[in-house]
Amino acid sequence: MMVEDEQRWHARDVITELGYCGSYMRDRKDMTNLDIRFYAYLMRKAHDMLKEQEPRVMTLEEVCNLKYDDVVYYQGINTNSVESAIVLHGEKMVPEVNTRVVQFRHADGTGGWNGINNADLNGYGKKWRCWSARPSERQMRDTPWEGENDA
Repeated sequence: MMVEDEQRWHARDVITELGYCGSYMRDRKDMTNLDIRFYAYLMRKAHDMLKEQEPRVMTLEEVCNLKYDDVVYYQGINTNSVESAIVLHGEKMVPEVNTRVVQFRHADGTGGWNGINNADLNGYGKKWRCWSARPSERQMRDTPWEGENDA
């Protein structure tokens, strides 16, 4: 693979190449400039892939595009924890109350009737939020809620 090749790599490609690099570098004492450039490129790719997996608060747009059976990590503003939640219905309008909601089933059974929660999208980022992966307590504490730092 060329160092200049910017095509999207898959995790299995990076894992395979890192395995080769470990063996190759262990046995070599005369690495070329091209070898060094390739390893630097490979390390950047590995870093980028790991960074993509880091937990982060999802955007409202991402939440609105959730589909049936997607799994997220739901956090209410009054809780110090997150819980895994499965999407039952993506964004939908509830005409009786004129609001848009996303419907979740919470894994721990909290959230209303039979663990089902109709989360009002008007409160997203202010009363509840979704994480892309399970965050640590520190990540939750260090990530402000919408409007939290406003004067």
